Amino acid sequence: MGDRFREVEETFALLRRKFHERAISQREYIDSLKQLRVKDEEGRFWMIGAQSGRWYCFDGGAWAQAKPPSLLERKIVCI
Repeated sequence: MGDRFREVEETFALLRRKFHERAISQREYIDSLKQLRVKDEEGRFWMIGAQSGRWYCFDGGAWAQAKPPSLLERKIVCI
């Protein structure tokens, strides 16, 4: 699972660079980021914030900033 999170981070960095270089529009940037959502082994959804670049976990009611399992040695913590 950790590899998937790293892949998303790498793709995010590429998309962010393209957006800042105006190679893609804001709509293309946001739509592409939506495709990068990850579902972990516990069934939780994860995404990287478009502006912050930080990971967020959906706790069933709201998105909360959290560290993905790859950064917590496979432990999942939603704040």
